[in-house]
This record gives sequence, structure tokens and C-alpha cells, in this order.
Amino acid sequence: IVKDYYDPMDRIDSATFKVWDIDGPSSTGGYFQPGTDEFNVDRSDLSWGGVIIAHEFQHYIHDEYDRYENLWINEGCADYSAYLVYDITSATAGHVYAYLEYRPYFGLIVSDTSWQQDGSTAYYGNAFLYQLYMTHQYGGKNWSRALISQSGRGTTGVDRALSSLGETDRFRDSFQNWMAATRLNSASVGNGEYEYPMQSYSHGQLKIGLSKTHSGVPITTNRDFRAYSITSIRFTSPPSGIDTFRLKMTLSSGT
Repeated sequence: IVKDYYDPMDRIDSATFKVWDIDGPSSTGGYFQPGTDEFNVDRSDLSWGGVIIAHEFQHYIHDEYDRYENLWINEGCADYSAYLVYDITSATAGHVYAYLEYRPYFGLIVSDTSWQQDGSTAYYGNAFLYQLYMTHQYGGKNWSRALISQSGRGTTGVDRALSSLGETDRFRDSFQNWMAATRLNSASVGNGEYEYPMQSYSHGQLKIGLSKTHSGVPITTNRDFRAYSITSIRFTSPPSGIDTFRLKMTLSSGT
């Protein structure tokens, strides 16, 4: 099924699997060796070896189509491939949980260096959720095939994939809808563009929590934001008789 979703030109016809002691249980798990057809799986992690292989197999395919793709796209597709075969298993669910519960302030688009330096799996979580959303909203495997067929990296590849599908949306549109869907995940809002294919997963509801709630006005507060991240603030208990509220934001650059 991974090949069906990610190998539209049928370029992959063989693979070699090597099982050996890499670094012990619950660490690396396995990896694909770029430029080869070799998959390495840690003997200590064979209990979830299928998930590892599905994830790394997508990396193998991606290497054949778009070797230098940004990690936030490549790893998102790899986790989605594991989902295709095994649903949201413990490994993928852990990535989602790390993002939704522990690092909801992480941005979707980050440099490969920032991704590699992060010690959590939260970037995997939001990258997977973006691919889960895009595949659900933009044609299933037609989306994944269009994406992997584009040589443009990052948002450029997303724009070209959407265009090739005849969509008028571009990355900016899909990102805005994805943010709303990750907060709401509801079919009752809009025309279905703010929902995922499921409402919950093994760790709870599949949506991000509120960042802050304010009661009454006026309010003055400072808050840090990361680029391409989700921040949702609820204002409650407005004074009676007030129909119009004014929100003023002053933004400054940072790291």
C-alpha cells in the first residue's frame, strides 16, 4: 500500500532488509541507507519492526523521486506510510502526542538543522498530521502521488502538487485550513475542510488545546509565537452591551 501511494512511476522493484544490533531497544529502531535499497532494522525493536519498515520504505521511495526534500515533508510522508499500514500505532501515536500535548507551539515548517537538533518527536507529530489532513482533504493517494512527483522542495512542492491536481488552493490556503482543523477537527464547521478522517486516537481527541483563555476586557498580554505554529486564544465573559471588540497586535522579530 505504501508503494501504491508513493510510487506512481513504479520505480521500486526490490529492497534488502538487514536485521542487526544497532543501538538497543526504543532508540533508532532502523534506518534507510540513501543511495541503496538497504533497510536496517534493530534486532531489539522487532516488536514494532513493521512500523519501522513502512516508515523507512517511504524514505527509500522518496529518495528515488526527490532526494533532497525538506524533512518536514519527507518525515511527514514516512509517518503517514506507517499509518497506512498500521493505523496510528504506538509509535505514530507517540509522535502525535508529543506535538499536541507537549510542544503544540512547534511550527510546521522548520529547517532540517532545527529538526535534527530537536530531542523530541513533536516535529514528526505535526508533519504527520499535515500529511494526514492533506491526504484526507485533497484526494487520498492522488495527493501523495502528486506531492512525491514534484521536484520542488517544501512549500514549492506543495503548491505544484495542488496545481497538478487542478486545485485552486495553494500551500498558504491548506496551511490555514490545517491550523483550524487541528484546533477544531469538526465536520459541523465550514464545508468539511476543518476535519481529519478521525476524531480521536489512542491518547485522546485528535486536536490541539487552547493556548490561553482570557475573561473580560481590557486585556494586555505578551506572548511568544513561532513561525508556522498554532496559537488559539479564547475570550470569554465580555461586558454586556458591547458588540464590537478591537484586537491590536504588535509583532516583533525573534529567534
